[in-house]
Amino acid sequence: PAQVTARPALWQAQKGESRLWLFGTLHVVPRGEPWLSPAIADAADASDRLFLEVTGLEAERRSRATFERLGRGAGLPPVIDRLTADDAARYRALMRSHGSDLRELDRYKSWAAALLINAAASADLSLTTAEAGEAVLTRRFSKRSRSIAGLETIDEQLGLFNALPEEDQRLLLAQALADAGQAAQLYDTLHSAWASG
Repeated sequence: PAQVTARPALWQAQKGESRLWLFGTLHVVPRGEPWLSPAIADAADASDRLFLEVTGLEAERRSRATFERLGRGAGLPPVIDRLTADDAARYRALMRSHGSDLRELDRYKSWAAALLINAAASADLSLTTAEAGEAVLTRRFSKRSRSIAGLETIDEQLGLFNALPEEDQRLLLAQALADAGQAAQLYDTLHSAWASG
């Protein structure tokens, strides 16, 4: 196996005979990055249950069913009409570079458009969900027929965005546009903190 290059933190808590491990994951990691250390693998193999932030994330990414159901809306103004002049300029620049990824954006509510902009801005970073913690640990636990549960469902998580007032959704949209031009730098900062524990 490849030498581990990322060293994310792993915490242990114990009370009597009960022991739990706490491991923070990133939803996406660089392709081919070895992060599964022997300590993390041993902790997973010694555990009888896996609790994730949300279960079914990989299936949702493939089908996008919940996202489409909650994120689309009828009679919405075009995205550009939901923006300030400065944000509209950022939006036009993003459309020039990632227009094919965002061609139906006007059909989405502002929170959903923000998430799609985040995804499009990160599309060139060679990141993968399949090698990230949730997917790797889910496969490991599934192979051993061990219990997997989520603290939230996809419906609950996306439902929080969907319940935001439009004013707050537009703040998310503006932030996504502001971050789009520096997606690589922002991800690198987050990844470096995670990879260094």
